[in-house]
This record gives sequence, structure tokens and C-alpha cells, in this order.
Amino acid sequence: MKKLKPRTIKLLRKVARHILEEPKRFEMDRWGMADHRVPCNTTACFAGWAIILGDANPKRFFKAAASDAQDDRGRFMALLEGRVGASARAEKVLGITNEQARRLFHVDSLFHGDGRGWPEPYRGDFDHATSREHAAEIAVARIEHFIKTGGAE
Repeated sequence: MKKLKPRTIKLLRKVARHILEEPKRFEMDRWGMADHRVPCNTTACFAGWAIILGDANPKRFFKAAASDAQDDRGRFMALLEGRVGASARAEKVLGITNEQARRLFHVDSLFHGDGRGWPEPYRGDFDHATSREHAAEIAVARIEHFIKTGGAE
């Protein structure tokens, strides 16, 4: 297992702070998209915010996300085949492995069927979150657990 680098931990905590500052801009089911309901006009998941906050050229993210999600079937197939550009870009920005990315970016591993994804209790708690704020708190706890375990869980 690849050890997490200090810059990875720093960026993950930056993403966590960003999510807690405005929980409405955090959505695990979207790489990223324009959303006029939030002050920054953008919502994204862990991978999306890692790219936006950590990439020297975050516009590449939007290009990758758009190409990955031309339609729901296309996005589903891209996820099944492991060729999602935004996920791969986030791996590079964070300096983590594909295996670590699957554990962090996917609440459950429905698309991969490999038993990876968020461990309990985070998965169950997230699925039963009572508000966006509650979901954000669980997500941040998940990030901290990922850091604590060096990306192993």
C-alpha cells in the first residue's frame, strides 16, 4: 500500500474544510457541475474538489467531467470500465493509487464489485444522513479515517 504523502494529507484536509464551510456544494454523486444554488456556483464530490482545489489548471477537470458524463449510460459504462477521466485526474492531483481512489471516491463499490468503497460505519451513516450538513460531517470523518489509515481503509 502506497503511503500518503504530506501534500496528499494537506489537500485532503483542504477539501474537508471546503466541504464543511458550505455543505451544499458537496455531492458525492457528481464529479462537478455548475449549480447556481450555492455561492461558488459549483457542486462536486471528493475527487472534484481535490481537482478544483489542488490542480494548477482545474478547467481540465470540467472538460474531463463533461466527456465522462455525456449521458447516464455513458457515465455508467465509463465507471464500469475504470476509464473515468475526472477520477484519474484526481488520483494524480492527490498522489494516490487507483485502489486508494476507489476506497475514497466511491461510497460503495457497486460499479467495481470489488468490496472496496467506504468502510462501515461511514457507508451506512452516509446513506442515512438526515441533511446536507450531516452528510458533509460524515464525509469529513471519512476523509480523516482515510488519512489515519494511510489510505488503507
